[in-house]
Amino acid sequence: MRKILKKVFMFNSSYNEDSRIYRLTDYITNVLKEDLHVNYRTPFNTSMFPHNGNTEYYETGVHLQDKQDDINLVKKEILDSDLIVLATPVYCHMASSAMVVFIERVFSNWVHLFRILGKPYIIITTSESNGNNKAYSYIDNNLEIAGGMSLGHFPFKNIDTDEKERLEDLIKVAKDVIDQGSSISITDKQESAFQTYKYVLGQYDFENYERKYWESNKLMQADSLNDFWELYKNRGKIFND
Repeated sequence: MRKILKKVFMFNSSYNEDSRIYRLTDYITNVLKEDLHVNYRTPFNTSMFPHNGNTEYYETGVHLQDKQDDINLVKKEILDSDLIVLATPVYCHMASSAMVVFIERVFSNWVHLFRILGKPYIIITTSESNGNNKAYSYIDNNLEIAGGMSLGHFPFKNIDTDEKERLEDLIKVAKDVIDQGSSISITDKQESAFQTYKYVLGQYDFENYERKYWESNKLMQADSLNDFWELYKNRGKIFND
């Protein structure tokens, strides 16, 4: 029987193919591909338009832009993955513009739906000397509120001398969580967001997409996100679309 490879979704948001972050992510991808299936996305192989500001899809669940570029496919690849790896260079103490577009297009309503609940993720940043933590915090906050489980931040700075060691640490973390899994604990931030969204969405009309999503997936009936996770974490696909 053919072995089914587990999947990693990786997005490198740099527009400079000669940059250090491509050297790092290319190396990581080549190592992981020996045992895993890697969906390796970049601005060069992914059509991704800036968010047009339309918020109707919070009510309808349909964003017309998603049909005009590759975002629907990207969302599917993320949901099918066993691990998410996001990589960005640091510009002015911020993630790259492509990473901001990626976060806005993919996670704008996922942060209300806990769409990646329990899914592990790794964040990579590169810089000359500083700003990594601020860029990381922006990405991390969105993925955590969307339900993800952080496996850590791997910053790479030009002033560092231990790049090879930290690359190997990152690869080990990635392989370990896929091979062995990891115990997942709901964070205080996630629990607080759950209680806020439960109250707010509970005031919405029953025909609102996000309200219907919460109702159909039993989120609205749960007293806490931790209770929901403990009840449904072993049922395979946690959410119905």
